[in-house]
Amino acid sequence: MVKLLFHSEVGGHSENEDAYGFRSHPADENCFLVSMGDGQGGQSGGGPAARLACTSCLSFAASAHSTDLINPFTWNSILTDVDRTVAADAASGFTTLVAFGIFGGFIFGASNGDSAAILLNHGKRAEILTARQQKNPPIGSGAADIVPFHGELRPPWLVLAMTDGVWKYNGWDDVCVVLTLLVLSDS
Repeated sequence: MVKLLFHSEVGGHSENEDAYGFRSHPADENCFLVSMGDGQGGQSGGGPAARLACTSCLSFAASAHSTDLINPFTWNSILTDVDRTVAADAASGFTTLVAFGIFGGFIFGASNGDSAAILLNHGKRAEILTARQQKNPPIGSGAADIVPFHGELRPPWLVLAMTDGVWKYNGWDDVCVVLTLLVLSDS
C-alpha cells in the first residue's frame, strides 16, 4: 500500500513556488507517478514553471506505457520534454524537478536542480537518489541537465521528495534520522 503525504509552506520568500503532483498510471493502478518542483527563487515565473513542470511531467509519464517507465532513461526523456514545455511557456521561468514512478518493488525517475529524493529501506542507510543531479542548466532553460535514478524498495520503505529548503535548513543528518524514525514506527 502506498501512502502519500504532502506539506508545503513559504520559505525565505513572500510567495510559495513549490508544486507537486501524484496520480496512478491510467493503464496500471499499481504504478504510482509523482512529480515535485520548486520554482527558482529570485527570478520571475518560478511558481508557474514548477506547476507546469509537475503537471506536464505527470501527463507525459501517464502517456508512456507503464512498462517503459521501469527504464530510468525513459524518465530522462520525459524530463527533457518537460524542460522544453516549460521553456516554451512565456509565463514560466526556471524550476527544479524530481519525478518518479513507484511500482513492482522499485522506484525509477530522474531529476534536475537542488531538490532531492531520498529512499530509506528498513535496516539500511538512507540513499539520496538524486545525489548526482545537476542544478544548472535548470528546467525551463530548454537545455536542462537531467540525471536518472532508480532503487529497490524493501518493505517497510519510505521515499521523501523534498525541496532544498528542507535539507538546507535541517541538514542531511537530521533528515535521515527523521526518516529512520518514520520507517521504524511503521514496522
